[in-house]
Amino acid sequence: MNAQISESALAPPPPRLAAAPVLRTIVICDLADSTALVEQLGDTNSAELMQRHDRLARDLLRRHDGREIDKTDGFLMLFDRPIGAVAFALDYQRELRRLARDEAFPLRARVGIHVGDVILWQNVDADIERGAKPVEAEGLVKAVAARVTSIARPGQILLSGIATSLARRAQGELGSLPTLRWHNHGNYRFKGVPEVVTVYEVGEDGVAPFKSPAWTGKAHREVPWWRRPGSLTVEAAALIAAIAIPAYFSLRTPPAIAFAERDWVVVGDLRNLTGDANFTDSLQSAFRIGLEQSRYVNVLADLKARETLNLMQRDPDKTVIDREVGSEIAVRDGVRALILPSVAEIGGRVRVTAEVVDPHTQTTVYSESADGIGESSVLPSLDKVNAQLRARLGEALATVTRESQPLEKVATKSLDALRAYTLGDKAYDVGDLKNAAVFFQQAVKLDPEFARAKLWLSITYYNVEQFDEASKAMASVLNQRDRLTPRDALFAEAWQATMSGSQIAAIEKWKNLARLYPDFFFADRMVGFLNRKYANNYGLEAIEFAQASASAKNPRIHISEYLLGMLYLGNERYSDAERQFAAIGSPLSDTIAGDHARVFAAQRDFVKSDALLHGRKLSESPQFDFDRWRSAFAITLDRGDWSEAWKQVDEAKVRFSSSSGSELRYVQGIEYALRALKPAQIESGEGIEAQVKASQGILVS
Repeated sequence: MNAQISESALAPPPPRLAAAPVLRTIVICDLADSTALVEQLGDTNSAELMQRHDRLARDLLRRHDGREIDKTDGFLMLFDRPIGAVAFALDYQRELRRLARDEAFPLRARVGIHVGDVILWQNVDADIERGAKPVEAEGLVKAVAARVTSIARPGQILLSGIATSLARRAQGELGSLPTLRWHNHGNYRFKGVPEVVTVYEVGEDGVAPFKSPAWTGKAHREVPWWRRPGSLTVEAAALIAAIAIPAYFSLRTPPAIAFAERDWVVVGDLRNLTGDANFTDSLQSAFRIGLEQSRYVNVLADLKARETLNLMQRDPDKTVIDREVGSEIAVRDGVRALILPSVAEIGGRVRVTAEVVDPHTQTTVYSESADGIGESSVLPSLDKVNAQLRARLGEALATVTRESQPLEKVATKSLDALRAYTLGDKAYDVGDLKNAAVFFQQAVKLDPEFARAKLWLSITYYNVEQFDEASKAMASVLNQRDRLTPRDALFAEAWQATMSGSQIAAIEKWKNLARLYPDFFFADRMVGFLNRKYANNYGLEAIEFAQASASAKNPRIHISEYLLGMLYLGNERYSDAERQFAAIGSPLSDTIAGDHARVFAAQRDFVKSDALLHGRKLSESPQFDFDRWRSAFAITLDRGDWSEAWKQVDEAKVRFSSSSGSELRYVQGIEYALRALKPAQIESGEGIEAQVKASQGILVS
């Protein structure tokens, strides 16, 4: 008895119900494709994006006097009046589009609004401590709002008839919205709801979809009998299509090569049969740009193909990558297929064709083509062939439409501009940055909207230390995001963060880019490089990204191997560093001798370090030549040989007198630091490292 009384006394009091039902407006927001968002971005990045989304929604909720009741992938909210709910929903869809643009990731939400009696109660503190929500809301209005939301399309705001009637009566409170529209989608039957619900859509032109809501198993539209014969005809046609289309795809002959996600392809040299030489390089570049938009098939880089030609003992500058040569490259590099583009004039029409070749048999397994009239039709035809080709190489047609932009947007409508861009790209690849800048400038001059050319012009300017010009070009690029591929848009944002000095933010952007596009080795390398240079982080993360960039298919693998060697050295993994540096062949084997020598100097084996420093020829690149000098100077200081250090400084002042400026300033800073040291300190070596670092803020080591 006493026990029963004791338990009763400890039990929490019942929830406090509202005195009577109250008339309220229910709003339900449901973020579309939230599961896909987590899958594509990963748990951490998707959680951060959801936090920004939730903050946006709650700020708007406060502005429009709403109340949050529950939260999952979206929100369940309460408003006193329908007009407040509509004002919130319009602002929410508008701001969500802005957030999607800022994050370069598609974000869309469904919104349903209904008005009715709601039972409200407040949970007791004990239940809240156990995870209960502070306030609960129940009633048929909640179920109807959920049904209305379920038939909304992404980006759509749907309302019940009663909510629409009350909101339109107070529409003047929304202010001046010249593009606001209300649309009646008809009467709907919802499962479990006895009455028919008239469904309206509200939205702004260019924001709202204004399409018929989707039919579901729990909702269907009531169609009057006089309209049913026509609808039955449409339904019959849809049924036939639903059967015929899958049957066609299941019964048609499959491609001889079954592509898996992220397979690699080699693009051969374009065969130009038109007689117009201007087509060749321009269309070759445009074809690669289009195919590289694929997130399912990777294109073997041109530099990598040239390296393989060297291994085949063929001159890369004179060898045409045709069916035979391209097939051998594919077999040597473990690539799945060869793609041979061509353009020809047939019967007064210009035909663009792409053949997919099995490299083991050298037979064409399938091809795509498109015709047009005149030069102006070539790029649109090429874009059509690319879209068809990407679809058959493993992408769903819907994905091609969503992920890829037409070539005339991501590239240029001007073949001459495309030709100049191609020449700039080739010059950049061989380190001829001066001519690369000239060609990229010409491409932008021919087409001021050529965003991709501006992006590489900015990068080129930055690498030759024309920082103001680089910033101007980048600002223009970021104003034209819609003319870049999704990958290039993220690339531009990451590079802009790097240029601005926001290195921590830049590292995160490069990480996201590397995760979204595992074949984009430049991004992996930048993560490792920025971690090492600016974050002083030589840890596992930096090493993992550097290892990913050191792929055999990376055309600049030597740079990634060099970075990996430096990270190993920073971790005192001397055997790994030695192995990494020793594996680096042409073209960096001579230019990195100074850093290779540091591996032995760190182990006090100066005999081997001297052999590396003095046994290799100087580099033609002033930057690499300077890097070797800096390594030699650091090792000389480490050995305490101050007379030799002075000699090296004097030699460097002459050697780098005609450099871009930063190398000479560094040497002058070193000289200043040495002169500032007292003779006793020079004798003992005390303070040398601190003085050198302080002189220019540059680490000798």
